[in-house]
Amino acid sequence: MAHRLIIDTEVLIASERERVELVGVITEDDDLVVAGITVAELRTGIELATEAHRAARSEFLVKLLETFPVEPYAVGTAEAHGRLLDCIVVG
Repeated sequence: MAHRLIIDTEVLIASERERVELVGVITEDDDLVVAGITVAELRTGIELATEAHRAARSEFLVKLLETFPVEPYAVGTAEAHGRLLDCIVVG
């Protein structure tokens, strides 16, 4: 069964740093999106990165935005995201 999944910033950072592979977590049918706030958080990481890491992080964000749609992060989305995060922590 397909699910709309908001990919969390921490998961994306772990993926970018090659600490986790998303292949085992998602299925082809899942509808993956990135929250608008996640784009801001990743951009902040680029701006704060050392010169040695800035280009790779920037390239990662470009590829991410080419691959996944950005979900506007309005109040309804934030509330749903909070409920999903609670399921992860509790589950």
